[in-house]
Amino acid sequence: MYIIQNAVKNIARNKGRNILIGAITLVIIIAVAVSLIINNTSGAIINNYKSQFGSKVSIAPNLEKVTKQEPKQIERLTTKQYMDFAKSEYLKQSMFSAEIPTISDKIKAVDQDESSKQGEQGPQIIGNGEKNSKMPTIKVLGNSTTDNLTEFAEGQRKLTEGKLYNALNECIISKELAELNKIKVGDKIIVKSAIGESIKIELTVTGIYSDSTPEYGGMPGKMSFMNRRNEILTSFDTVMNNSEKMKDMVNVQATYYLKDPDLLSKFEAELRAKGLPDIYSVSTDAEKAMIE
Repeated sequence: MYIIQNAVKNIARNKGRNILIGAITLVIIIAVAVSLIINNTSGAIINNYKSQFGSKVSIAPNLEKVTKQEPKQIERLTTKQYMDFAKSEYLKQSMFSAEIPTISDKIKAVDQDESSKQGEQGPQIIGNGEKNSKMPTIKVLGNSTTDNLTEFAEGQRKLTEGKLYNALNECIISKELAELNKIKVGDKIIVKSAIGESIKIELTVTGIYSDSTPEYGGMPGKMSFMNRRNEILTSFDTVMNNSEKMKDMVNVQATYYLKDPDLLSKFEAELRAKGLPDIYSVSTDAEKAMIE
């Protein structure tokens, strides 16, 4: 009985110390728990970043090697090569875009008059030196996926009438271009190649979009071809359907996404085996971020 009474007295006597020890222990437990949560969350964020951004592959000329080459020796990647590169087991996704510089007899481009003052129009010779060529005024852009239309996702562009293109030879145009030429949803528009023989492309307007992107992106001067209000947006298949007729004019770009960032070296080896010239570098966004 004495032992029990003495123990109770000791507990009462050391009450303050026990509370302090308990509080310190609780703080330590909470700190450890928070640390584990932060560590796990950080790891998840890092893995997600690597998966989302580190897997995006860029293929671009190596500037150091380009400066050592004669212009005629620089090999330009063909559409077939871009397509062949996409047939890889290491890729999760491939996205393509294609661009054709065009002119039109019936559609007046935004700022076309200003461009004319700078000598944009006229019987100049451009491109491969073909005769009867003119500087382009309108840009036809084809994308293989709507994921490429980043300005729409970011809210800088927004469909105000109609709907997005879906079938072959459908397109959407800017509100400024539509109002300038009194074009409505459902109308057919015709543009033609700016280089060499006048090859026509007929498109049906399915939608009109508002555009708050910088018209020239900070570029000096007013060349209508570089004005983003003069971009006719369509599908990649629509552009490629006309690519045989305009093969010297079509500029194809590709973006590849690896299943895992660690597969970069294997993917590059595969591209070299498929004919990717040494003058081109293969890298990911993660590598660029480390360099910067």
